[in-house]
Amino acid sequence: MADELYAPFKDNSTSDITLVSSDKIHFHVHKIILSLASPLFNDMFTLPQPSPSSPSSSPTIQLTETSSTITSFLRLVYPIPDPELVDLVDIIPILEAATKYQLEEATLLARAALRRMVPKKPLEVKIEGSGRLTPWDWTAPGTCCIPELEDVSAGAVYRLMRFAKSGIDPGKFVHPESRQFQNKETVPPELWYDDGDVIVKSSDGFAFKVHQLVLQLISNTLLEHLSTKHEDAASPPTIDLPETGHVLVKLLRMCYLDALSPLDPSCEPHLSYAVREIAIKYSMHRVLLMAQQRWMEAANMHPLQSFFIAKSHEKLTMSKLLFRKGVPVESTYVPEMEDYPARDYFRLLRYYHRCKSKLVEVGSAFERKSGEYWDESTSSWWRSTKGTEIVGIGLPIIQRELRRNNAVVDLGKLVKESEDLNRNITEALDKVSFDN
Repeated sequence: MADELYAPFKDNSTSDITLVSSDKIHFHVHKIILSLASPLFNDMFTLPQPSPSSPSSSPTIQLTETSSTITSFLRLVYPIPDPELVDLVDIIPILEAATKYQLEEATLLARAALRRMVPKKPLEVKIEGSGRLTPWDWTAPGTCCIPELEDVSAGAVYRLMRFAKSGIDPGKFVHPESRQFQNKETVPPELWYDDGDVIVKSSDGFAFKVHQLVLQLISNTLLEHLSTKHEDAASPPTIDLPETGHVLVKLLRMCYLDALSPLDPSCEPHLSYAVREIAIKYSMHRVLLMAQQRWMEAANMHPLQSFFIAKSHEKLTMSKLLFRKGVPVESTYVPEMEDYPARDYFRLLRYYHRCKSKLVEVGSAFERKSGEYWDESTSSWWRSTKGTEIVGIGLPIIQRELRRNNAVVDLGKLVKESEDLNRNITEALDKVSFDN
């Protein structure tokens, strides 16, 4: 089959130029045809050509495209049958090459093939090509994660979902929402002990005077960065670290156990995460537990931001936290979505869909057993017990008893039933996977 495709370009008896693909396949073609099809090739052929290796051979031009792509766009240019463009994997490189070499006719044909793909694969076409996406083209976002999403930000996919569902102004489609970071500090808090004997300097020029003994007790590696050169013999030695001042001051305060106050709700998860990571980096085992606690507190306050920041092995924990708190991830935007790939975002959406399916299963079993209707409000009762439980009785059980209007109830039995229901939900959700 490959030989048939290459056949028109194997004959060098009439060709006067040779194109060489990235996989070293030679295409014997004609300057006049390429010049008529592409102003770029026309200009290229007006330049002096390198001398051929032998009198009987033609000049060669090395291209970066594969032989398959070159064959296809040449067949679109030459007066021979066009290739069948039915696979997105083939259409995209052909369109890119045709655009690159200014092959107008080939570009138009490739775009037409791409538009024909929109009803079949609208999301892939929007990401990779120039197909127009309309709301009715959209497919459920939690059902699949295509390879093309690896280079697309979660923010772009979020805007795609909004556009597809509500038809918002497409002019705003590609523009991220303005970032409004919670932490407005530009200068880190001061940390300066007059009797300190070492100065820790941050990468952004801030200095903190502390005690070598404290650092030595906390970390075995931090003092390895101690500078041996002093500008002034009377001044303390310095430790130059690559971290920023905001991160270092929080870490150093933990070294002095001066970070036990309640976490400020405006604290960015980025900061708590960075503090934990450098505690690991410098083997600061005594403060690592405190740093981990701070990170989890920040994650509880800002779960969606923390999901994107977290390491791969922490994604499941963050997903559980998000679902437990009832965060509507499909309609919630955070600035971090611009910096992380949509692959993780789709994994989160799929996790949500699976969890909701599990709740439906548990709810169906509850309906069959009690003959009561299970609605969305009862589905979320277990997210938070505040205001939804009476002496350990879950909201679905309470609602059922209110509808029954029983004069006498067995509280012990209702508590046991509520515990069983809660356990069934927890066990069902624990079985939900967070995978690719």
